[in-house]
Amino acid sequence: MTGWFEEYCADNARTVFTVDGWPVVESAPRKIADALRAVLASYDPPSDVIETAAAQIFVASELGRSDEQLGNLPASASVSEKELLEFQKLTGKLADLIDGMHNPALSALSGAGLIARDLLAPMQRAHELAGQARSRLEGLPEKNPGSKRMPEAPEVTTITAAFFEEITGKAPGRIVHREGEYGEWLDTLREVFEALGIKASAEKQAQAHRTRIARK
Repeated sequence: MTGWFEEYCADNARTVFTVDGWPVVESAPRKIADALRAVLASYDPPSDVIETAAAQIFVASELGRSDEQLGNLPASASVSEKELLEFQKLTGKLADLIDGMHNPALSALSGAGLIARDLLAPMQRAHELAGQARSRLEGLPEKNPGSKRMPEAPEVTTITAAFFEEITGKAPGRIVHREGEYGEWLDTLREVFEALGIKASAEKQAQAHRTRIARK
């Protein structure tokens, strides 16, 4: 292992606990590198290629996860009810505040470029519509039954595919059998997903990757 990769792994290490409660330090980049070395051992890939691949795959996974913002996650009826209720309260308070403001404050805002009175009607309307919106939540499930999203899976698949082709000289492919799909590419992707704790289906992600490539 080269010096830069050793340091990179240390910087991205974390402590996890075994079922017995023992702390264990693990590094996702190192796990990815070990997985790539094992599954592609027959190609005797150079260490620098493996380490670069592991680092870039890890970065792709982190960027993918950071793209999943809280607002994109599914919400239950109770959560949405609270959000709309808070919105209704705030718009009502702002409308009341504007309606009761004295001329010196209004003049100061006007001098800064804001005509506060122009916001009064929109805030009153927003307050009214928020109440109507709350009634439209009926029928929304209390808990969303959908499975956990894995937003990093497509990007990880793309980067892994590029390095798979660089190391093997083969385009990512598959062998289809009545019992399922298999092959070096799928084995590689499965190992990378396992190293990163990605629960998405390697087969489905590989298929989606082929579709994206075909459209280009």
